[in-house]
Amino acid sequence: MIHVLCVDDEPDLLAITKAFLELPGTIAVDTATSAQQALEMLGLVSYDALVSDFQMPGMDGIALLVRIRKDQGDLPFILFTGRGREEIVIEALNQGADFYLQKGGDPKSQFTELYHKILQAVSRREADEKFRILIEESLVGVYIIKDDRFLHVNDRLAALFGYTPDEIIHDLRVSDLVAMEDRDLVASNLQMRFSGEQKSVHYAFRGRHRDGGSIDVEVAGTRAVFHGQPIVVGTLMEMTGFRKVDRDLILANRKIQLLNTLTRHDIANRLTVLRARLMTVKKHCADPVLRKQLEKVDDAGKDIYNLLETARIYQEIGVITPQWQNVHEIITTEWKRMAMPSPTLSLMLGGLEVCADPLLDRVFANLLENTVRHGVHVTEIRVSCRRSGAGMTVIWEDNGVGIAADLKERIFEEGFGTNTGLGLFLCREIVSGTGITITETGIPGKGARFEFFIPEHNWRVSGDSLGVSVNSLIEKTNTQS
Repeated sequence: MIHVLCVDDEPDLLAITKAFLELPGTIAVDTATSAQQALEMLGLVSYDALVSDFQMPGMDGIALLVRIRKDQGDLPFILFTGRGREEIVIEALNQGADFYLQKGGDPKSQFTELYHKILQAVSRREADEKFRILIEESLVGVYIIKDDRFLHVNDRLAALFGYTPDEIIHDLRVSDLVAMEDRDLVASNLQMRFSGEQKSVHYAFRGRHRDGGSIDVEVAGTRAVFHGQPIVVGTLMEMTGFRKVDRDLILANRKIQLLNTLTRHDIANRLTVLRARLMTVKKHCADPVLRKQLEKVDDAGKDIYNLLETARIYQEIGVITPQWQNVHEIITTEWKRMAMPSPTLSLMLGGLEVCADPLLDRVFANLLENTVRHGVHVTEIRVSCRRSGAGMTVIWEDNGVGIAADLKERIFEEGFGTNTGLGLFLCREIVSGTGITITETGIPGKGARFEFFIPEHNWRVSGDSLGVSVNSLIEKTNTQS
């Protein structure tokens, strides 16, 4: 239950606000008729959010907001007022208001929007708090770098070098924490990521402690974008006493996984409640314009769920030890599970087994879905294998429209495409952990063709020899019309 304090000098309006917000059963509302009364209540009760009018006697909403930010930190604050001057909006946002809503108009739509703004502000605060715990309580140093300055470092990183986080952020450049002999190395690695030449790196260098001594550190960093500008986000840990650090890192990783799992679970639960409430609202909504907006909100909820599922799968990559898996059996199982009426599937894999992440079945499931969704007129999928020197190549091909030449590498980029499924980016991530590569080599207009190269020692044959081609036609339909 979300506990909200509403502040307004009009008791009747407070009563209406309380009644509407408490109707869904997810929010409990206390009321105060002045800013001073609100401050007294905040001293006695812990609230999840505060909704305040602007124009009130004694202390207005902006002044209350300033006090809240001073005494209550990041408590979600929504200014809900009939005064709509632009300067009030700007001042509210400058002082840290989460949202600004103007009274007036249709009451149902107005209070519905207020209800959702409260949910959004509270969820955002919870996510920020979990992120803060994740970073600040980490057993390894965490940093964010833009150009040659630190945007953020956690306490662990600062302590390794003998500084406070504020000293590093405000007074030092990146090179100030690097021993003279390794400054070119660090600068080069940073530049490769800022330029996009290489997204992620993992290497070691000698750092420079505040007392002038050197420390051996190991860093892993990746390129990201912040406010439209490239940044590098990463972790750093001291290599001295590496065995102990390694044990601590394993423990920290377990905590991170648990936190991520709990966060996704919480969000999924709230998302279920949100979509259920939307369904109820739509049933009682006769306004076609509003119904269309509600449908768009529900579509956004579906997208959020798919993103949560993608995050769950990404977290699982590399967690479980690679296993020997029969490729023919994996594809057969996924084909039967999807129960597609067409196309037909021809497998020529013999007894090929590969040592790969247990999520390998997701890779082939994604290829099946992509083939049906994007192949347009696909009637047949063929999967075969051939020796490539000491390695093995598994070939997945269809007779659909194929993939344009300028998209053959882009389809593996993060976020490519309009669908929210697993995606070829994660497929490549799943197989790369055991040295398997995936490329698209089909001819545009004649079909897609994906080649998986499996290095030596990561493939073997059981049962039938690869010298005997096993053509297993899985009959999802007896014939094609």
